[in-house]
Amino acid sequence: MKQVKNFADVESLLGELGFKPSYEKNIRAALRKSTKAYATDALTSIPVDLAAYDAKWGRGRVTFIPSGFKTKPEFVDWRKLVRSALVRSQINVPKATLSNSWTAIREAVSENQGTGRLLGFNSDLSIAVLAQLASQADRTPSQLDDYWIDETHRDVNANKRDSFRRGIKRFNTLIENKDLLPAISELLPEHCIVLPKGLGAARNPWRRNAKPSLAPLTIQAAPVAGRFPRVGSRRDVLLFMPVPLFKEELGSFSSGQK
Repeated sequence: MKQVKNFADVESLLGELGFKPSYEKNIRAALRKSTKAYATDALTSIPVDLAAYDAKWGRGRVTFIPSGFKTKPEFVDWRKLVRSALVRSQINVPKATLSNSWTAIREAVSENQGTGRLLGFNSDLSIAVLAQLASQADRTPSQLDDYWIDETHRDVNANKRDSFRRGIKRFNTLIENKDLLPAISELLPEHCIVLPKGLGAARNPWRRNAKPSLAPLTIQAAPVAGRFPRVGSRRDVLLFMPVPLFKEELGSFSSGQK
């Protein structure tokens, strides 16, 4: 596979990136429309630079419609389609760069991915990133260890980090099901790989679906002189505090004791 330098290279590579035919057709049309968005005559003049692409077109909320687009949805669809092609073109790895053991792993993944199979669509692309990095470090599949995984996860290019993580998860799926994969079972390690540190964000206690660490407290205004202070009064503001409300106390106040 040739080196990807510009949008023309991405378009010529589309058939190898693992997109579904219908989605690939939409991406191809979006890439060709890029000449209008970039105000140029040729795709070869548009470099492949994901950071520059995000800086120019953004990734979140759309506050204006760039020149060359008539509607906001038209721009958003174009931006998403082109970006998916750029990301995939950067993580797609030619099999020739892999060691023999990793080539066998990737081929097994390709044969066992898709609907109703062991792995989901495009799992071979995620495995490819892990395989390439391991091959460059002269590590066979059985030689992967937690230290190397953590160090590589920290040093890998940011636009490949998510694919590297997914590759580890797919690799662990192979390990868990090695009995179903006799062709590569001897190449796999005995135990699953521990996911890199910092893989998941800590639970935010303020999220709506976060479970509280403590049981909820019942809050009542402290009674004064046998009566509850009137809501909104100065006394209510000053004396409002959490106090336990027991049946005995409630009975004494309701009986009118002073």
